[in-house]
Amino acid sequence: MNKLLTLIPSSILLVLSVVINLQAQTIQGKVIDAQSNPLTGASVYIDGTTIGAISDVNGLFSFTISNPINAAMVCSFIGYKTAYISQVNDTSFYTIQLEEDVAVLKEVVVMNNPFSRKQLMDFFIAATIGTGKVARNCTLMNKEAVRFQYNTKTLTLKVFADEPLLLQNNYLGYEISYNLQNFEAQFNTFSINSKDLYATFFGGTSSFKVLEETKKHVKRREAAYENSTLSFFRALAKDQLPEAGYQLYFRKFPVKASNYLKVRQLDELTLVKVERQERGLRPKNFQGELSILYKGKQQSKVTFMTDTFYIDSYGLYSDFYDILFSGAISQKKLGLMLPADYKME
Repeated sequence: MNKLLTLIPSSILLVLSVVINLQAQTIQGKVIDAQSNPLTGASVYIDGTTIGAISDVNGLFSFTISNPINAAMVCSFIGYKTAYISQVNDTSFYTIQLEEDVAVLKEVVVMNNPFSRKQLMDFFIAATIGTGKVARNCTLMNKEAVRFQYNTKTLTLKVFADEPLLLQNNYLGYEISYNLQNFEAQFNTFSINSKDLYATFFGGTSSFKVLEETKKHVKRREAAYENSTLSFFRALAKDQLPEAGYQLYFRKFPVKASNYLKVRQLDELTLVKVERQERGLRPKNFQGELSILYKGKQQSKVTFMTDTFYIDSYGLYSDFYDILFSGAISQKKLGLMLPADYKME
């Protein structure tokens, strides 16, 4: 029986970030190596969005942010450690010095796995990208970068990647570069079958590039947006959950969000205070739990392990690891993930 399938693969760095305060900022900088030589082709982006640029032959980059966002700037380049900048503004010129990555993950993770690489890869793709029509229209371009480690004592699968995962998502018309920072799946028994899964967690940073934008893709993106964390938190921040199709329940009874989630505007951020519920046998840091019904059909549940969190204008939220979803919302994996700047123009 699945526990909490936590799959909100947007920024896991929000808790480290501060909101960008100005409108229409131009972010500029340069990417260099340890000897101060310019690095050409480094990816510099705002996590979870289409916002970013590639460094030129002189290592220079420049891009514009049109709305305040509470996400880190990420700089990545193959063979180098990824850099994160939690505070960015248009008054600074960022010189990002990348350090060579000398870690050899292969020696750590490829030994003695009890299952075949194909079995492990099939599970990983289903757990991170999805299944069915969505998965059939998605291609992981660099499977060779993925490494597996299955612990037979703890029945835990960990997955590592030597470089950002490149996902060609023809279903939604995006190319996604996903920097996998952690992946862990726990099983009830010695298995690699999803029916024996107890819980799975993964997180990382991502950048998006639009590949196609046909009417079909626009329609599919709209469907992916419905009943997503992006949609839910944007509606919560605006106190418009019912208007967006969401009904909250507490112990099987419909309730008003304001009775359990106190929303307050703080400049460009929205502060949400979670009213404490009886903990019972739940973990010590348990704060509250609510069921979610979307348009009378799709059922989900959200569990809060924090008493406060923040939402920015994009619908990105802090305390990523302390807000756990199960049900319909959690089933939207990378194959149905939208950039945080979707519908923000």
